[in-house]
Amino acid sequence: MRYPKLGLCEVCAVLVILCGISSSTFEASPAAASTTGSQIAGERPSDSGMPMAVLRGKIRFTGTVPSPTLFNTAPDPSCAPFIITSEDVRVSDQGLENVMVDVSSPVASPAPIGSAVTLDQRDCRFDPHVLTLQAGQALIVRNSDNTLQNVHAFTQVNTPFNTGQPIPMATSHIFDKPEAQIPIRDDIHRWKVAYVGVFDHPYHTVSKSGGLYELRLPAGRYEITVWHEKYGKFQQTVVLKQGENPSLDSVYNVP
Repeated sequence: MRYPKLGLCEVCAVLVILCGISSSTFEASPAAASTTGSQIAGERPSDSGMPMAVLRGKIRFTGTVPSPTLFNTAPDPSCAPFIITSEDVRVSDQGLENVMVDVSSPVASPAPIGSAVTLDQRDCRFDPHVLTLQAGQALIVRNSDNTLQNVHAFTQVNTPFNTGQPIPMATSHIFDKPEAQIPIRDDIHRWKVAYVGVFDHPYHTVSKSGGLYELRLPAGRYEITVWHEKYGKFQQTVVLKQGENPSLDSVYNVP
């Protein structure tokens, strides 16, 4: 497979991240409880008897936000009405979206595999752009558009798949082994790409609007990894205490 080359500024950003932050250790400070009703990544019924903490944070972006690329959708009349731009850098409220966040250090008592995760093809793009799941958890890929689409997983550890999807159609796929950042592309509509992170535990999520994320974890000391498709990854160590809702922010500093 081919990967995009990083420009000079992007390389500098990654070097700043790796050299300046990767060895940091934080005694995370308590933060205010969230009012959202959505389920927190990693939460499970059997956690009720364990000392737990909710880790919240923001993936901050500093620097100049690059202008998105506008794609030519005219070759497919079904896609032509849509204005589609690149999703590799999405910043809102000074936060970077679509960043994978996971626990890369050993985790005690991993949760059972949850319900299936859906990757939709809607308006001639993948939705969501970045997602995570547990090894063995079903990935449902759906075609919701009125056109033929393609789902091509470029795996290195798991068995790859390359599936055409006439309309309407949904296919189920399972990644048996952990594998970081699997690109999924559409060989028909070349602008389409999604990234799937597969982990051997349930403690993973993706930053949302404003770069915000949440993880529910047993109390303990963890190595947290954040990864972005363009600006790379770095790691931070955090100590979580029972009953606390600590905050851990990460920064991508782009010239």
